[in-house]
Amino acid sequence: MVSDNRTLVTEFIILGFPNARGVELLLFATFFLMYALTFTENAAIVLVIGMDYRLHTPMYFFVSNLSFLDIGYTTVTVPKMLANIAIQSQTISITGCFTQLYIFFFLGSAECFLLTTMAYDRYLAICNPLHYTIIMDRRACLWLALGCWLGGFLAPALPTAFIFRLPFCGSNIINHFFCDSPPLLELSCQDIFEIEVINFVVGTTVLVSSFILTMISYIFIVATILHIPTAEGRSKAFSTCASHLTIVSIFYGTTMFMYIRTKTIQTFDFNKIVSVFYSVVTPVLNPVIYSLRNNDIKQGMRKVLLKQKDISSIHEKSRAWHETAVVEFIILGFQSIPEVQFLLFLMFLVTYITSVSGNLLIMVLVVADHHLHSPMFFFLGNLSFSETGYTSTILPRMLASFLTSTYVISLNGCFLQYFFFPGLAGAECCPLTAMSYDRYIAICKPLHYTTIMHGRCCLQFAGGSWLNGLLASAVVTSLMPQLTFCGPNEIDHFFCNFTPVLKLSCSDTHWLELVTFILAPLLTLPPFLLTLISYVCISYTVFRIPSSTGRQKAFSTCSSHLTVVTLFYGTLIVVYLVPKPNTLGDLHKVVFVCYTVVTPLVNPLIYSLRNNNVKKAFRTAVNKYSFFDKT
Repeated sequence: MVSDNRTLVTEFIILGFPNARGVELLLFATFFLMYALTFTENAAIVLVIGMDYRLHTPMYFFVSNLSFLDIGYTTVTVPKMLANIAIQSQTISITGCFTQLYIFFFLGSAECFLLTTMAYDRYLAICNPLHYTIIMDRRACLWLALGCWLGGFLAPALPTAFIFRLPFCGSNIINHFFCDSPPLLELSCQDIFEIEVINFVVGTTVLVSSFILTMISYIFIVATILHIPTAEGRSKAFSTCASHLTIVSIFYGTTMFMYIRTKTIQTFDFNKIVSVFYSVVTPVLNPVIYSLRNNDIKQGMRKVLLKQKDISSIHEKSRAWHETAVVEFIILGFQSIPEVQFLLFLMFLVTYITSVSGNLLIMVLVVADHHLHSPMFFFLGNLSFSETGYTSTILPRMLASFLTSTYVISLNGCFLQYFFFPGLAGAECCPLTAMSYDRYIAICKPLHYTTIMHGRCCLQFAGGSWLNGLLASAVVTSLMPQLTFCGPNEIDHFFCNFTPVLKLSCSDTHWLELVTFILAPLLTLPPFLLTLISYVCISYTVFRIPSSTGRQKAFSTCSSHLTVVTLFYGTLIVVYLVPKPNTLGDLHKVVFVCYTVVTPLVNPLIYSLRNNNVKKAFRTAVNKYSFFDKT
């Protein structure tokens, strides 16, 4: 009965501001201006911190993370709201609504943890200045930032999962300007008491725990400042945390009012005003507060915007890059074992031909056979295309080096190779996640499969995966030409990989490493966790099937994908997360070969050997070819 009722609601209507009829243009202009200001101001903060070496400190590293969060925080809600006002269409799909809800609270929770981390940073700087540089080194900052993002990602997972399972069989009008939790719960036709309790517990845990830790830090800070004998010293110490304290007061004041309640204590219209303040106004104010109250930021902005010396220095760096003694790299590859070069050439040639042939065959079968025109095989075709692309980025060049004994690659060629390899590899994470989600819907929600996994949804998944991978790669690659290479030019790898290239630079690579450290987990960790969650739900559903035949049949529909996921993420973790001693450089290359060469070779074999649909399509294609050949 619940399942039948739930199918009645396939989309929601976001009511927005119904009392603002007649002033839609003014409302649109106001929110558009605020969004433009938020994006511009926070992007300027990130840019200034990145360009001014004096701001390469833990405090401003966390400030740049805060600005990046604020950009994402507003981008989740405001563009959709502007589109609703502009085109007078207020509908949003159920999937889109839950995605907006999850990402909004993910970024909000991450901001809570980040503000607490910034308070801890100020505590160490003021209360333990002699140990500050030892404790808050680069590695500690990176791990703290990653912890904030990961904590934010995990915090809303349980509440959102429970809300997603609710049936919606009555009104579909959300009395808010985005998909927020309280108005969404009002639409459910099931008892929501347990979910309200979960929301309250999780919200209280995130907000109150981070708030208490922040307050404890400031209690120690205030106590230390009051012990400073001179008024000038107290003023100087307090000025280093005044901006952060202002932002903390605004952020926690509004969010605690909104979410640490089991029931609304005011009307929804009043709640909308408060929501506008913390979701739209606060991200506008944060960079203003930091730029007006922080002398370092103001000096950095003057340096970027007003001083022509800095502009000329950028041009000088660009000219220095073109005029540097290093105009090409030498890729060492496997030169340390010259006695097996021919054997390696044959091995990689056979591997490449087999990999490309196998993946092209998968793509042709998916397109040609109408039995494979389903979401699962659509994503499989995308997976095969990305694997063909990223093996073709590396292997042809390496094979040419074996044949000609020429291991030279130009700077532009190296950077181009680096752009395509991580871009295509990053784009592979999302199809794997989409395929696991497809299997989750097919096994756990079979009655809703065709409704949820329609053509438009599949195209959005595929387009988003390609866009995410290539954009992240473009950001990192666009920063690499600003590096200078004036020393050794030998890359101890078999292609232009990020880490060995950075080791050759004689300029500061801290900012580039930081950007990569942030983007890499954002690109790979959410897809991995979503894949893991999907398979936890799938396993739970499969084990509840009473017959062993039913369990085996259900599991067989996702066994190929599970094998591919295990290979992909297993080798990825070994390559990038497991520390490698410098003495095992050649072994590291071998592991990298497994990730970049062997995995794309094995994937089509797994799907052709373990998937009956692909095998049937292959037999059909062979029979058709044989028939035409005979005629």
